[in-house]
Amino acid sequence: MIPAGFDWAAEQARLQNACLDAFPASATLHPQTGEPDVVIRANILDPAMAEDYVPGSPQGVSVVHLFVRFVDISPLPQKGDTLTFNGIEYDLSQVVVGGNAGMAASGAAVLKLRRKNA
Repeated sequence: MIPAGFDWAAEQARLQNACLDAFPASATLHPQTGEPDVVIRANILDPAMAEDYVPGSPQGVSVVHLFVRFVDISPLPQKGDTLTFNGIEYDLSQVVVGGNAGMAASGAAVLKLRRKNA
């Protein structure tokens, strides 16, 4: 039973921030609106489809999924923005807010990135 006065949103935010701190990664958001670049904290997630690549290769992978605290980012990422991750540029193809139960309410999202063609 959840105790009276329990702040579920605050507990979710605490847990998400602990994950972001434990497995740190960052990406630079380049908003298409022309606003200044923003460095965001993220966790890299396993993509839906496995991809062959050489670990540590400068080539990187073609698809990257990043878990972020959406509510902590300003300006908010949107489809069409560009992100730099590990020195490689990616197009933001989708922002998934609420991909699982409670994720939207907790302020979390997954950014789905696709590597820009060289």
